[in-house]
Amino acid sequence: MTLDIRPLTGPGELDLFNSFEYALNEEIPGDLSAGHRRPEWLWVAVRDGRVTARAAWWSRHGDEKPMFMDILDVAPGHLDDGVQLIEAAAVHAPEYVRFVPPDWRDHGHDWLHVLERSGARIFVERLRLQWQPGTPVRPSTGRLVFREPHDADELIGLMERVLDDLGNVPMAAAFARAGYAVLEHQVDMTW
Repeated sequence: MTLDIRPLTGPGELDLFNSFEYALNEEIPGDLSAGHRRPEWLWVAVRDGRVTARAAWWSRHGDEKPMFMDILDVAPGHLDDGVQLIEAAAVHAPEYVRFVPPDWRDHGHDWLHVLERSGARIFVERLRLQWQPGTPVRPSTGRLVFREPHDADELIGLMERVLDDLGNVPMAAAFARAGYAVLEHQVDMTW
């Protein structure tokens, strides 16, 4: 069984990289175009023609080094391939970010075992909650009210308050360094 561990050669290999399902797959082409990712930061482990592990790192536009690893997937039974991929990639990024469903701890995750075997430990958990247009909103119980923000300033102000309350969590630190005003150019305010 032949194992090939390598970075992508370019955007033409995104289908290979995206052979695992994950919430960020659709964003990867745009991230490459915007300079948030580079092919040399997108790695795959391929065993006998099948991707058994993958990892990706993200940065702000123009950064020479990635800020964090945000994609790590490992096929069942291929933990060693995942560990070897992390060792081979040697792309230094101090943090790992993963969007997980609320019940993620109820299920085994090979990516978590790979991180642990590579010496990483969980620093913070983040859930990605996302509402899709056309999806019904639960009836109000009075505890929480769903409404559109009045404008971009209100939305950015809410994000700033939430992130400031997180203390030294990496995302809050990253926004503090970049400035919250940067969000104004990244928030799609179309409803």
